Amino acid sequence: MVNKVSTKASDPTQAKNFSASGILFDYKDPFAINSTVEIEFLKPNSFDFFRTKARIVRVEINPDNKTYDIGVEFVEMSEEEKSQLDYFISQISV
Repeated sequence: MVNKVSTKASDPTQAKNFSASGILFDYKDPFAINSTVEIEFLKPNSFDFFRTKARIVRVEINPDNKTYDIGVEFVEMSEEEKSQLDYFISQISV
């Protein structure tokens, strides 16, 4: 679950697609392409959060005309964060 998508938006949302390079999620409001947001989600089987910055690369209105598909690309990640993310991906892919 994506718990925080920016400092102004704290409504949780569910990821639709998750990879080592980014996340696609459904959200009630659009974001500006190329803007930077903070992404926060729970690591599997723990109460620890993973936090990183991401750049908005896709914004499309959904067929319900009420929500948007938001695609983000992770940016500014340290080697430790990349390693943690790879581990996270391996846990949700099992």
